[in-house]
Amino acid sequence: LDADALDRLEYLIAQLRKRGIYTYMDLMVHRVAMPGDGIDAWADVPWGWKGYSLIDDRMIELQKEYATELLSHVNPYTGVSLAIDPGLALMEVVNENDLFTSSITLEPFKSKFAARWATWLSGKGLPAGTALDSADGRRFLTEVHDGFYAEMIEHVRGLGVGIPVTGTNWSINTSLLLSNAKLDFTDSHGYWDHPQDDFTTFSNVPMCGMDPAYQTGLHAQLGFNAVPGRPFFASEWDHPWINAYRAEAMPWIIARALVQGWDGMALFSYRHSSGPVDRITGAFETAVDPAYVSFYPAAATMMLRGDLAEAAPTYVRISDPYEKTAPWTGEAWKTSMETSRTLTWLENQVGVPQPATAGATVLAPSEAAFPASQKQGGDTAGQLTRNWAQGVVRIDSPRAQGVVGFFAGKRQELGDIAVVVANDFASVLATSVDDRPLGSSDRVLLTTVSRVENTGQKLERAARWKVKQGGTGPPLVERVVGTVELPARNGAWKAWALDSKGVRGEAVAVSGSTLTMGAQGAASVWYEAVFTPGEGTDGGLPGDAGEVP
Repeated sequence: LDADALDRLEYLIAQLRKRGIYTYMDLMVHRVAMPGDGIDAWADVPWGWKGYSLIDDRMIELQKEYATELLSHVNPYTGVSLAIDPGLALMEVVNENDLFTSSITLEPFKSKFAARWATWLSGKGLPAGTALDSADGRRFLTEVHDGFYAEMIEHVRGLGVGIPVTGTNWSINTSLLLSNAKLDFTDSHGYWDHPQDDFTTFSNVPMCGMDPAYQTGLHAQLGFNAVPGRPFFASEWDHPWINAYRAEAMPWIIARALVQGWDGMALFSYRHSSGPVDRITGAFETAVDPAYVSFYPAAATMMLRGDLAEAAPTYVRISDPYEKTAPWTGEAWKTSMETSRTLTWLENQVGVPQPATAGATVLAPSEAAFPASQKQGGDTAGQLTRNWAQGVVRIDSPRAQGVVGFFAGKRQELGDIAVVVANDFASVLATSVDDRPLGSSDRVLLTTVSRVENTGQKLERAARWKVKQGGTGPPLVERVVGTVELPARNGAWKAWALDSKGVRGEAVAVSGSTLTMGAQGAASVWYEAVFTPGEGTDGGLPGDAGEVP
């Protein structure tokens, strides 16, 4: 291992741990074969060893060697090895690596794998020459994945690793999902408007207006990998820059995760490099992107408190996991995701938990949860609703309430607040700071974001949008202009715009219970509103001057 890289990694993990931040460890992401590795045809092995790393004995041996050196090394900043570090929460064997998307075409691996396939066919009494791209072939590949995962997990367990471990992390088909559903948890990756070409070409459309009758959104793609009886973690998700509607992403997906009962959401990515940065430097860079950073405090609070309750489950029944299709594009996931907690039920599969479905809604993959003519949906509790004809998402729970999308000039009344904006597109979210319901909360954080772009950013449009100039720092935020009506009670509200560290700046106008957003000089992505129970008193509230606790 590179000593400097290992030192930096171990220092980072130690610093995260001090701050209560857990680490998700991938064991194999990318690797380049080298002359001393002892790998056949090493110079031609694809970058990342995609597919090959699951079947070649030497590559598996090298993966075990890497895991041993990484996980057994005592971190000088914590005094314990990563294998037993309480700061590690989850582990994964390989990232986006499988035999359904990667073909084995390089010799001698191709011939060896063909012989393994022929032996498997013979052992099952199946005809020689059966195509690998068949139901039997997919059954064989599933068993190969099962064996690889079991071998690697047994190895890391032998090193002392006791945390949950999964195999890989993306929505390919039910055959791959079957292998992962036998493990400790399932994982998935998904993107809305993923960049194309050289990562600079986009459709640049909002997801809030996506019609589930015709399009598959990010949430359905992620949720396909959620199965009954297993925790679910999304270790990559994003609405990448330059999509102008990125501000819809964070509050909506966290609300969705809570209603769906998902266990964790990791935005990809924070950064790919170190050093000073004052602009958005690439499609997946969010470290200084206000469309994301602005929502960190509210989103983390919502997720950790569980501000929205899980919806009643809908089970999408998979009777045959060896079909060829990528099923998350089926009507069941696209539609039921809007109205209920959606779980992929791998029926009667050994090693996979089986749910009690009596009285629950059960759909076939091609069966829609509601008719195509329906243009809105939401959970029965009304916590998360969407009107895709209007492109409006509403979050309405006791401690978190907000509106995302296109609602310029249209008053949005929620359980305790009402929102009006002049912007054609905006995300406005109110969260209780003191953990009480908004109707009785004495401190409320308002997060308000619209479009964000780098200074001087330029796009050109042909069939799609393309970045012509990435621009410079700082990122510019379109101010959200409008009003928020806070819960009316006996007393008065005071409010401030907050700076980038949460420190109170200029006071914001509050008339009765109506707070004005976006006024010249007092504009911010954050406003703090504090309720004063009685005239002439601050109610004993902390932080009336200076930094918010």
